Amino acid sequence: MSARERAGALAGFGLLAAYASLHWFALIADPPLWRCAACVAIALAAAVLLGELARIFGRRRTVAAVVVVAAAIAAGMLVLGVPARFLPPGGWDDLRVVGGASWGR
Repeated sequence: MSARERAGALAGFGLLAAYASLHWFALIADPPLWRCAACVAIALAAAVLLGELARIFGRRRTVAAVVVVAAAIAAGMLVLGVPARFLPPGGWDDLRVVGGASWGR
């Protein structure tokens, strides 16, 4: 894939991510749009990093991809306002009642 094709794919991904994020944020009364923009920026940064991993082969690429995806998910959750104490697996039981709404059990 040429640099021009890669840039076009990244632009298309960015536009689709922005469109989906804005529609999801529209479900929230008075949404903080900076959070929406930050989530799209995190997704774009992760996409660029994952694209660059094509140069690495074997197990190192797999480990690097897992690290990039995990970091993007954690960064996105922090930007959305999830407290950092809920990110490690030990905090997941309490995560389901964030904001006073229970999500299960």
